Amino acid sequence: MDLESKLQLFEILSEHLAWSSSGSVDGSSSGVVNVQDWEVRNATLGLIKDILPHLGPDTDPCMGLVLPQVVPCLGCTRISVRRTALAVLRIHLRFASDVQAVLRCLVRHGLESQDPRVIHETLLSLPILFSPEEYDSRYGRGSLYVLVSGVSRRLLPEETRHAAFMSLQKIAETVGQAHFASYLDKIHIEERKIYEQLVFARGGGGGGAAAATAAIMGNGVSVAPSGVVGRKVKGSAEVNSNWVEYGAIDDAIIQKLRDDEDAQTRLEGAEELNRAIRDMPDLTVLLPQLRLFLNFLDSLLEERNFKVNILILEVYGMIVTRLKTRIKPHLRLVCSSLLRHCSHSKTVVRIENHRVIKALMSVAKPNSVLEHLTDHLGDRRSAVRESVLALVCLALLTFPSYEFDLRGLAASTVPALSDPKRRVRRAALECMAVLSAFLGPARSAGPLMRSVELLESSAGPGSTSGAVEAVRARLARRTLPRVTPEGLVEYAVPIPQTARQEGQTFGADIEYILAGKSQKICPFNRAHSHLAPFSSSSSKRPVTTS
Repeated sequence: MDLESKLQLFEILSEHLAWSSSGSVDGSSSGVVNVQDWEVRNATLGLIKDILPHLGPDTDPCMGLVLPQVVPCLGCTRISVRRTALAVLRIHLRFASDVQAVLRCLVRHGLESQDPRVIHETLLSLPILFSPEEYDSRYGRGSLYVLVSGVSRRLLPEETRHAAFMSLQKIAETVGQAHFASYLDKIHIEERKIYEQLVFARGGGGGGAAAATAAIMGNGVSVAPSGVVGRKVKGSAEVNSNWVEYGAIDDAIIQKLRDDEDAQTRLEGAEELNRAIRDMPDLTVLLPQLRLFLNFLDSLLEERNFKVNILILEVYGMIVTRLKTRIKPHLRLVCSSLLRHCSHSKTVVRIENHRVIKALMSVAKPNSVLEHLTDHLGDRRSAVRESVLALVCLALLTFPSYEFDLRGLAASTVPALSDPKRRVRRAALECMAVLSAFLGPARSAGPLMRSVELLESSAGPGSTSGAVEAVRARLARRTLPRVTPEGLVEYAVPIPQTARQEGQTFGADIEYILAGKSQKICPFNRAHSHLAPFSSSSSKRPVTTS
């Protein structure tokens, strides 16, 4: 059977699995389960389970048609349907080439479902789908960040908090504490706080977690109840200056920064911290507790006062430029923190933020930084997703092409074409243009376009309809985004700001962008798509996308 025949078969199976118009998992609108409906659904799942191991290289496009209907079946009230759906997912994870696509589907159609039962049953199913044995042998120890991010969002509502916490604990056992800690570094600060509180409460309120942290630090370094790490300075006569935090920071500065009532006091603390780091002759004293210090700086970036944001970002810049390669073990944490302000409403904050990111790329290699940034393409905030794509363009326009894994970047960014938001689609198309220019005509016309075609065929009709034609139209423009003298990145595709006139049509790329959902336009996006102070060298940037 050829691929077209298989896709037709799976379209029919998808229709049998589709929910009823009422949205009930059981296909009933009256609250009474329709026996015929759930039996048909169960039989359909069983047929998929039998066919799945024999699909070979066509597994991903075929399952892409039915997966959005399979995942909600985990919430069916009939246990036989739930068991069969779970079996289908386990088999698919074994044979899938793109496991990340399966993870995204689990998050979108399971954890983000409108049906509370589907959410609950998905959380309960995750430890079964991602047990340590199957993670090692089936999934090649791939990243589960997309999944962790989706589960972490379920920590916010009270009704799903316990189930989400238990799922996260099981995932931590599966991937190991080191990998899991790197995932936690990237989730939203509120979600991380809730998780840490639950861990602390489960450990007995001060025994397990706090004791373990103190044991790790050692050498006279202790953990205060507030979580501040420091040590006393011998021979100091002043009461307020006999304690330093994180190896070298005066406790008085830390206390000012932690003042929750007076914004001016926090600003003074940020200024003093900035001066302290600037005047410090050797920043290596921070290395033993650098991770804790970076976590503290990350919490300061939540401050609404943009002056504090700039001062703290300058501290990041000094740490990166002076510690150089010694910042690499903390690269993921730094990237996660900086990405938060890439779309800040204040121009000066964005300028400083991108200056630090450029310094980070110079120190730790741009491809390494982009590997961490592209992990955030699954972030629930569209501004973050757009910022990641813009940073990919900026990096490619700033550094020579041999610094990058171009095929890896293409594999990471192509799925963003299916994003429902207009600005993200626009950034993704610009990214395709820059990647195509660096890959060259032969490679861009081959693997890159095949990836886009696979994306459109696997998703089926809907969100990605027209993606292939949009990319072709964008490449046909033979223009790249540019970095203006002011440091702004100007996209090459103009988006109409006025209402469409009757009978008026635009290019396939613009039509594809306009087919996405609109969102509030930030002031800095009216003329330029994204801000960055990168300087682009014409000798390093291709002039055409041919």
